[in-house]
Amino acid sequence: MRVHNKTISRMILIPSLLLTTTYLAECEIRKFEREGKYISYSTKYLEITANNTEDSKEAFATVYGVTDLGKLQRMLEIPSHVDSFPVRVIGAKRSLFSITPNVIFSSKHLDKIYIPYTVETLFSDSVSTRNINELVLIPSEKREPEKIYHRSSLYTPSSTIVPPKYYGELVDRNEYVNPALTPANVVYYFNYEHAPNSNVYWIDLIGEDIKYNIYVNPKPPKREGYIFKGWFMDEATTLKWDETYHLLRKKN
Repeated sequence: MRVHNKTISRMILIPSLLLTTTYLAECEIRKFEREGKYISYSTKYLEITANNTEDSKEAFATVYGVTDLGKLQRMLEIPSHVDSFPVRVIGAKRSLFSITPNVIFSSKHLDKIYIPYTVETLFSDSVSTRNINELVLIPSEKREPEKIYHRSSLYTPSSTIVPPKYYGELVDRNEYVNPALTPANVVYYFNYEHAPNSNVYWIDLIGEDIKYNIYVNPKPPKREGYIFKGWFMDEATTLKWDETYHLLRKKN
């Protein structure tokens, strides 16, 4: 593990015989071909469409819906990739002639959405601020919080639909704004040989709300040919992770 800014942790795996598991949200993918250049995907919790084109800049995925099972979750994590497509957009812009917003993320259960580093645009009209209390950024060296723009088809940060807590500085004549994303409290990633560095893993159980003020150790990660040797705070793996110390430090 290694510490940056917020707590970013690194895990060590050494060769043996184990099977890969993750601490991520369920992302079993079903693929549906559509007419033209678009492909539809359905995961356990999300509905996603991908723009399948030879132009790499235009080949990306958009999360446009939540399944019935997804609406029963307290937290939803947006995957960084679907197949080989990076997820760059969350939500959809309201139709020019629509009176009501195109709300996608809304349920009486859902209160947090985790945003991966690949996302570039978040349509604020698609997020129900009545229920959702927090947008949490899964940090990465590839994407900084200020590089993600929150887009509102209402073009104003004073909208009654999108409260000020989701807005930062105005950009591009009020059409785009920087969202007030909360970095995940604890983030960890693989550092074994040939590790998939794009895969970022998170824990976020230390919140301001008293019912979330707990720390739970993640399940030991597993991969064929490796033995998990524990959580460390430094690249040299000399400083063992002490969740009690960091939990108390955060509270103070």
